[in-house]
Amino acid sequence: MARHRDPMESVARVRRVRERDSLLGLLQAHREADAAHERHAAVVARLTHDAATAVVPADAAAYTASRLALTELERHGTQLREADESAGLIAAAAQSHWQHDRVRLEAIEMLLERRTAARLAERRAHEAREQDEIALQTWVRGAGA
Repeated sequence: MARHRDPMESVARVRRVRERDSLLGLLQAHREADAAHERHAAVVARLTHDAATAVVPADAAAYTASRLALTELERHGTQLREADESAGLIAAAAQSHWQHDRVRLEAIEMLLERRTAARLAERRAHEAREQDEIALQTWVRGAGA
């Protein structure tokens, strides 16, 4: 005999997969955001270190070369800051998406739990009616004898 499946179980399976996928996306977004933040922090630390330990070059060519290197490092730092901010926004969006999927999954799971509890209560009531009927028949047989 084929077992009857609750269509909500299928919905719950799909929601579980979506929630798991969005959680994996969230974790990946956080890893990428952390990596972008570390790259940016490393450049900021290098700029701070270079500025603190800078020695004034003796000739114009050395000064121009050091300024060009510093300018390039600052430009790279700006790009990394923008990448860090973008990664943070993506991580926030992934967090929101996962929370939305989690709430939807919890709603389905709660509905399934309620349905299971209702079926259990119905089964217990049916068993109680059967036991009452058996007890009544036993009493009637005993009273008639």
